[in-house]
Amino acid sequence: MKSASPLILLLFVSVLLTSCDKKAVLKVKGTGFDYNAVVSIFPTVNSSKPILVKSLKSEKQEYSLRLKKSGYGRVELNSNGNRSFWIYLGEGVQEINFDIKTRFDYPVTYSSSSEGQEIINFYQLEAKALQAVKDSLQLAKETLNKSTSETVVAAANNYNHWVELKDKQHYNIVKDFSQKYPNSLFTLIVIQDDNLLAQNGKDYLQLISRLPEEVRDSFVGKELIAQLSESLGREIGSKMAVVSGTDPQGNAFDAKILKKVNLFICWVSYDDTSRENNEALVALYKEYKDRDVEFIGVSLDKHKAWWTTVIKDDKLTWPQYSDLLHAKSPNFGRLCPQRLPYMFLTDKEGNILSQDLGVKNIELDLETYLAPKSGSIL
Repeated sequence: MKSASPLILLLFVSVLLTSCDKKAVLKVKGTGFDYNAVVSIFPTVNSSKPILVKSLKSEKQEYSLRLKKSGYGRVELNSNGNRSFWIYLGEGVQEINFDIKTRFDYPVTYSSSSEGQEIINFYQLEAKALQAVKDSLQLAKETLNKSTSETVVAAANNYNHWVELKDKQHYNIVKDFSQKYPNSLFTLIVIQDDNLLAQNGKDYLQLISRLPEEVRDSFVGKELIAQLSESLGREIGSKMAVVSGTDPQGNAFDAKILKKVNLFICWVSYDDTSRENNEALVALYKEYKDRDVEFIGVSLDKHKAWWTTVIKDDKLTWPQYSDLLHAKSPNFGRLCPQRLPYMFLTDKEGNILSQDLGVKNIELDLETYLAPKSGSIL
C-alpha cells in the first residue's frame, strides 16, 4: 500500500455527530508535492479498503466522499520525506491547504473548519515549544553519528537525555493547548499520542477532570479515562493484576511460580517485533534462569495453534499463558497497554519494579534488582 500511495490519508472518523452518511467535499490546494503523490482516504484506521484514491498535484483539486461521522483523521505523507499527522474532516465543503515546505513539522497550513484550525494551532504551539530541544537533539544525534568507541557511550547517553526531555515536554504542550481551547476534543487525541502516557497518567486524569463535561463524556473521553485509570494499576510499586488465561496444557496462572525477580513479556505470535525480541530473550533466560529469575509470557493471541507454534519454533522454554481472547482479553489494560510487545518486572509478591522495558534495558534492570540491598549482610 505504501509503495502505491505515497500520500495516505487515513480517516478513522471516530467521534461525534450523526450516524447517517454525510456528503463531504474536500477542496485541496497542495504545494511542493512529488509528481507521483497519491491521496487515499480510508473510513477507519484499520480499514484496508479506501473510499477514495486520487493523485495529488500542486494545484487546486476537489474530492467528493461520504462520511458516516465527522471527526479526526490521520495523514501519512510520503512526499519529500515521511510524515504522519492528524486532520479534521466534517460534512459539507471544507478547504485544506498543504505545504510540504512549511517551516513547521505540520504541513497543513489552512483549514476552513474551526476544528482543523485548532489542530494547526496545536502543532505550531508544539513547534515553538520544542525548537530549543530539537536543536539540541539534532546536535546530539550528529555527535553520536561521529562518535568513536571511546566516546560512543557518553554520546548515546546525551542523545537519550534529549529524547526523554522532548517526550516530557508533550504534557506541558497539551496542558497549554487545553487551556486555550478547553472545548476541543483534539486535546484527548494528542493525550493518546504521548509516548509517556503511562508515566503521566495521574497528571492527564487531573487535566481531563478540568475539561468541560461534554468533552469528558465524549466517546473518546470515556475511553481515555478508563485507559488512564487502568494504567495507574501498572505503575511502579503497584501490585500487578491477575493474569487471565492458562498455559498450553490448560493450567491457570499460579503466583507460586514467581521468583525474586520476574520478567513479564506481553506479546503476540504474528508481531514481527515480538518475534525479533524472542531471540534475545532466549539468550537472557539461559543466563538468568538459575539466578532466582523467572520469565513469564502472556500472549494476546486468538488462535492457539499460532501461539503454540511460535513457542516451539522460537524455543521459548519459560512459562506461557493466554486466554486466547485477543483484543477482548482483560490482560489488555490490566497488564499492558494497547501496544505490543510490552515488558515489565515484578518482585516475588507481584509488585511492579519497572515497566515498559526494551530488550536492551532488561539485563541492567535484572542486575539492579538482583543486587543485595544496601546494608544487607552477605
